[in-house]
Amino acid sequence: NLKAADKSGTSDPYVKFTINGEVVHKSSTIKKTINPIWKDESFQVPIISRVTASFRIEVFDWNQLSGDIPLGSGGISLRGDRVESFCARDWNIPLDGMEGVENSTVRIRLKWDPQLLARQKTHTSFMRTVTRRVTTNMGNTAFNWAQPLPKSVTVPTRLVIHLLEARGLAGDKNKMNPVVSLSIDHHLILKSKKARKTGQPEWNESATLTHLDGEKVVEIKVRDVHTFHSEDIATFQSTVKDLVSTSDQWLPLEPQGEIHIRIDYQ
Repeated sequence: NLKAADKSGTSDPYVKFTINGEVVHKSSTIKKTINPIWKDESFQVPIISRVTASFRIEVFDWNQLSGDIPLGSGGISLRGDRVESFCARDWNIPLDGMEGVENSTVRIRLKWDPQLLARQKTHTSFMRTVTRRVTTNMGNTAFNWAQPLPKSVTVPTRLVIHLLEARGLAGDKNKMNPVVSLSIDHHLILKSKKARKTGQPEWNESATLTHLDGEKVVEIKVRDVHTFHSEDIATFQSTVKDLVSTSDQWLPLEPQGEIHIRIDYQ
């Protein structure tokens, strides 16, 4: 149920797939439909860290004359139980980012296949078979994602973490008052100001950390804060060691959304 971009009530949709903001695949264009089906498409892309990787889908209407028109975007986390060895699971990703896409979804199927380790000691394989349609039945698209094994990471003695902005948060975007906090091993380090009535908050706040243990747990939490009630709406967890492997990146939040952080080393 894609948004209709043409006067005829249809669109000419195609999909871009991005990892950490980089386009890694562009699908074929399906003409004159708001319920597109793609078949037999596949690609491979390396993933340095499944913990911090940001996977997003962006849907566009192809238009030769006026330029391509966005039809919404969405993303998921590749962490935790979303990826299971040898087990395919289906997920529906809601599209957001603009008006008129509230009922549009992307259906994908994820499967983690570690068999490549037996053949090539330096990589694992992430096999993704995607069934995607922007509401129900779609064709199948297969993905192979190679993830290098983690290397030893040296944690700097001093670093500055900037919590910049978030997008794709779950909830009523016209009533949401997001506040973000940063904790290390359950000790609160930073709590931001309140962003008012937005699902795409901008905070631009930072905290300086020194002499960190690489195994300590970093938690970034987004809360919807009101006078008489507040609730957690999204979280991100990582070790310090994994987090410092990023510099300027959108990180996946659970259960939905992404947060943009930047790390400076001193």
